[in-house]
Amino acid sequence: MEGSYLGVDYGTKRIGFALGMESFGIVTPLKTEFSTGSLDKDAENILKVAKYHQCKAIVIGVPVREGQGPSSDSDADIHPAKLMLNALEGRDMPVFFTNESLSSKQAETRMWEIGIKSSKRKKKLDAHAACIILERFFEEHKRG
Repeated sequence: MEGSYLGVDYGTKRIGFALGMESFGIVTPLKTEFSTGSLDKDAENILKVAKYHQCKAIVIGVPVREGQGPSSDSDADIHPAKLMLNALEGRDMPVFFTNESLSSKQAETRMWEIGIKSSKRKKKLDAHAACIILERFFEEHKRG
C-alpha cells in the first residue's frame, strides 16, 4: 500500500483533511472546510480533494465499537461519518475506515503540547483529528 492517502474527519459542521504517505510514516494536516449540509456534495468535495493531491485512497474515521466494525445500521442515530463512508463507497477511489474514537481529544492535546494557541486550535482541530485517523490506519496496516 504505497502512495498518498487522504485522511478525513467528517462531521455535519466541518470536514478535516490530512495527507499521509504510509511508506514514510508522514502525516500532515491539510485543511478544514465547512460541510455543505449535503452528503452528496460533501462526498464529491472529498473526492475532488483526494484527486487534486493524487491520493490512492481515502481513509475516513468512523466510530467503532470494541471488537466490531463501524456502528451498525440498526443504531438509532447513525453517525454522519458512517453515512459518508457509505456515500463514498463505489466511487472511483478506494475508501477505507478506521476508528475515530477520541481522535479530536487526542488532536486537541497534541496541538496544546506543540504550542498552538487556543484561539487557533478550534480552526485546526478537524485537520489534526484527520491526522490521528490516518496515523491509526497506517499503524493498523503495519500490524497486518
